[in-house]
Amino acid sequence: MKIRNEIILLTENIRLFTGLNILANKEKLNIYNALELRKVVKHAQDEELLGIVIDLEKLAADQVLAAVDQVRRNFKGPIICLSKVFSQHVVKKLFRHQVNSFLVTSQADLILAQLNALLYLEKDAPLISTAPKPKLLKVKLAADAELQLDQHRMRAYINDQNLELTPKEYKLLEFLLNNPNQVLSRDQLLAGVWHNNQEMGSTRIVDMQISHLRDKIEPHPDKPQLLKTVRGFGYMLELPEQA
Repeated sequence: MKIRNEIILLTENIRLFTGLNILANKEKLNIYNALELRKVVKHAQDEELLGIVIDLEKLAADQVLAAVDQVRRNFKGPIICLSKVFSQHVVKKLFRHQVNSFLVTSQADLILAQLNALLYLEKDAPLISTAPKPKLLKVKLAADAELQLDQHRMRAYINDQNLELTPKEYKLLEFLLNNPNQVLSRDQLLAGVWHNNQEMGSTRIVDMQISHLRDKIEPHPDKPQLLKTVRGFGYMLELPEQA
């Protein structure tokens, strides 16, 4: 049986995504950044799924209700909906369609706390852990290549060879490793690594650091196999299935 450690998040709020992602990583949880309701429905079948968080901003209520009905065919765990305003009419509809919680907030710590509280209601549910972050993270890059991330010393190695990353390159790599096989926009990377401090006045700093990182982790940086560009969207760290 697989460990349930995945949270689906649907939002266009970069601050919310970044804040929840940072807190979830500390708890050894993975955030899947769904960009559309159909992807929420699709990934509701994942065995690792722990909970779903849907930001109602810019979403049509009838489409959300239809998606929740489809989700409930496969997933019985917590579903939390977020909004900037409270509407009694909307909340009643959501509850009738088996949404567990409605929060008028975008504070990541409150959302995670609510998810944890809902998990207590599930019999034998694995609750969010408070275990300390591992000192050394090991990730398989290829059959003959293993990346080791020393999270205490902020160093990275491939097959025990120090990559000599700068602090910002390390932070970028760490953020990508925490969101593997997901397309991340330049704005999301800027928010997650630079915390919305837009150095040089644009997202060009992201492209530059991605290029530097490729030089250090890719065998052939001009033909990247790990850190890929998704044209029109951003970047993705593509990793093989981990043992």
